[in-house]
Amino acid sequence: MNELPEPVARALSEDLAQLLRLHRAELDGPTLAALADAGFPAGLALQPPGADRAMAEIRAALEAGPGLDALAADYAALYLTGAWGACPEESVWLGEDRLRAGQPLFDWLEILGQAGLAPPPGWHGDHLVCQLGWLAAQLARPGTDLALLARVLDQHLLRWLPAWNGRLQARERSACFYTGLAGLTLAWLEALRQILAEGYALPRQPRFVLADADKPDSVSPLRFMPGMREGW
Repeated sequence: MNELPEPVARALSEDLAQLLRLHRAELDGPTLAALADAGFPAGLALQPPGADRAMAEIRAALEAGPGLDALAADYAALYLTGAWGACPEESVWLGEDRLRAGQPLFDWLEILGQAGLAPPPGWHGDHLVCQLGWLAAQLARPGTDLALLARVLDQHLLRWLPAWNGRLQARERSACFYTGLAGLTLAWLEALRQILAEGYALPRQPRFVLADADKPDSVSPLRFMPGMREGW
């Protein structure tokens, strides 16, 4: 078997679409209520092993009913202002100078362009949301190139996301909805990669883990990034 069954690919794509929507914009009241009512993340089609802590953080946040102002402040600190020092863009973690808009950005503009996609105005193509959007789009298309999917995971997301997530988990008073979401997203992608390795003869490439000395010490503040277009 060299391609995912269509129902499986669709379910995985829908999982990714749900995750990226939560990374894309701060939570509003109706979304927060819907997540709590659905027992998120229990409804994800792929329940990743090793995500117990992340899921517990998310459930605790939803059960506590954090105020929208607190959630908005957390969202801004992580995704908009850089206050948490964990920029969700690949260039900051893998670029030669550890600055935004490095070579990984141009790599992703090429990857997106080859798929007929483009980052919306104001967003860098190597942003986590754009990368998840590419993955979701690939899985939603018939005859997904699984080898390409595996290669992009190995060379991009699963190289920088462990360091990004680690930075968040190491923060004092780290536990909140968005740190849980970060851990869940990483675990979900790891589980997807494991499926490709074990079920489709696509062994993982050696991982190059960032040493502490190679991780960025600080991140320049992000300029405000508007919401993604419909579909991302």
